[in-house]
Amino acid sequence: DRVEANRAVAYRIHYDVQRGRWYLTASWQYPPTQTIPLAAALAHGVIGVDTNADHLAAWRLDRHGNPTGNPRRFFYDLRGSADHRDAQVRHAL
Repeated sequence: DRVEANRAVAYRIHYDVQRGRWYLTASWQYPPTQTIPLAAALAHGVIGVDTNADHLAAWRLDRHGNPTGNPRRFFYDLRGSADHRDAQVRHAL
């Protein structure tokens, strides 16, 4: 879609001599998103998220930024392979 829309795409081609492999990386920027006024965003409250070593903690905040109700915790285990860690964080999110 970037090429068809005539938007810039940067390509990096790299040969890893040790592994005997070629790597291609493509990168681009997303267009700026339209923002809404802060008052409109806060009208119905927001969620604050705290990242921790073994869990995410989320708390609903009122329009003044004060916590309401009880926090929710989403636990994950970051031991093991990169694929396992990635899956754990994705599941928590």
